[in-house]
Amino acid sequence: MEQSGQGASSPAPAAALQQLTFEPGLPVTGDALKAVIPANGQASPRSQFFYTWKINGRVVQESWENALEVAFKRGDIIEVEAASRDAFSAGSPPRSHSVIVGNAPPRLRLSEQSMDEKGVYRARLEASDPENDSIAFSLMSGPPGMKVDPKTGEVLGAAEPGKSSSFAVNVAARDAVGAETVLGYQVRTQWPERNGGENHASSKSSAK
Repeated sequence: MEQSGQGASSPAPAAALQQLTFEPGLPVTGDALKAVIPANGQASPRSQFFYTWKINGRVVQESWENALEVAFKRGDIIEVEAASRDAFSAGSPPRSHSVIVGNAPPRLRLSEQSMDEKGVYRARLEASDPENDSIAFSLMSGPPGMKVDPKTGEVLGAAEPGKSSSFAVNVAARDAVGAETVLGYQVRTQWPERNGGENHASSKSSAK
């Protein structure tokens, strides 16, 4: 005898966790790291995932949040294991992913600049490194005669006295591991038309 289809419904299958990645994919010191489960249609949109984070083999965080809230540094091995809420009752295996933290480049900025009455241009660079590595400054391009002190980041150059001009400068900060940040900026020098007033230098900069 055939039975009607009004009996107890079978339990819904556990959400399948097919892929787990990091964002960013190649983290460096100081990054905000998240575990990402792509919406590939394999997992139920209502599924929640439990994350177990390890750094160098030690569990540092267990939560339903996908963001790692523990600091990490260059050379650390980070591993995350994710299991869906359904998987706890269905016995589905969790998915894991790991990555080695890379080296972060220095942060570089132009802190101050000036030009005296003789046309001598001075600027100072400031740099910091997330891993506290030593930093060396260098001049990549600039007007003839310009120099950068590799230790202090002081920029020294000359403009033609009495004549307003514009020139491009590209400087770099490199850490002990070789990671480099380049800062480019355009300098505009202005002189008063006659005696009185002050000459000055202004710039617009961009780092990469």
